[in-house]
Amino acid sequence: MNHFLFLGLTAILLSRGSLFANILPSDLRAHVDFLASDELEGRATPSKGLTSAAAYIAAQFRRVGLTTQFQQGDKPDHRNVVGILPGSGQQYLLISAHYDHIGLAKEGSDLVYNGANDNASGVASLIEIARLLASRRKPLRRTLVFIAFYGEEKGLLGSRFYAAHPLYPLASTIALINLEQTGRTDDL
Repeated sequence: MNHFLFLGLTAILLSRGSLFANILPSDLRAHVDFLASDELEGRATPSKGLTSAAAYIAAQFRRVGLTTQFQQGDKPDHRNVVGILPGSGQQYLLISAHYDHIGLAKEGSDLVYNGANDNASGVASLIEIARLLASRRKPLRRTLVFIAFYGEEKGLLGSRFYAAHPLYPLASTIALINLEQTGRTDDL
């Protein structure tokens, strides 16, 4: 089953008339530029930059019409950002990326580890895939759950929290596709 899912997704992504052909490098670049900006100070868990990144991702999910919520983690500033695209059935496909990075070189330093590839690129891909799939006219059979996880750099905190406290039954979740380091902006 997993091999078929991978092959099916690869075929979709590579097909000439694919919906994914509508992902523009300039749109990906704009998301990466914001998420990896010095203003967000490397998006460490926890940080003001991480909070700003979560707000940005939620706004992008809302902009494309997803039902958006935060899944509160164990601490006040630990939040997964969730966007839901309802399907007609009772199965769920999760598509995820982590939105944190390692932050500043050290306390009080002005050296920012921006995390453009790890993992602003994955989040940019997540946002654009959500946009494209939300624009489909044909109803989906499965509910798509887009999740931006916090705390990957600190030990998979957000994804571990989701696994322990799933928003949808794990038995009804057919797969999770994780987007990690999907590209460099100098390739765009």
